[in-house]
Amino acid sequence: MITLDLLYYIVGFLFLIFGILNFLNQKKTLRARLSGGVFWTSYSATFLLANVLSDFTIGCIVVLLAIIAGLNWLKPEKVEVTVKEKEYEIQSAQIYKHKLFIPALLVPLINSCRNFFTSLL
Repeated sequence: MITLDLLYYIVGFLFLIFGILNFLNQKKTLRARLSGGVFWTSYSATFLLANVLSDFTIGCIVVLLAIIAGLNWLKPEKVEVTVKEKEYEIQSAQIYKHKLFIPALLVPLINSCRNFFTSLL
């Protein structure tokens, strides 16, 4: 069984990988690499070291995250899309239309039905 601590460690490790990849990304500017790397590694520290760090330290990390995000230093990498790819996206959207939302709407519907019918038992 997956415990909550194990889930926190998995998510923290994933965020740590994001931070390392941000530091190593040569396509971004130095400022973008540093801000992204510091953000994700700090965020991973709140998950990985939550049992070790004090509440004050976690609060300082959260303030650091808010400063980085608030100053808009955390920006996604710009991806260039070719005309052919854009046409394919438009064509796919015209084919599927609103059917793309069905899986996203089924999850809360199934959970609501499950909760309703299990509460009756």
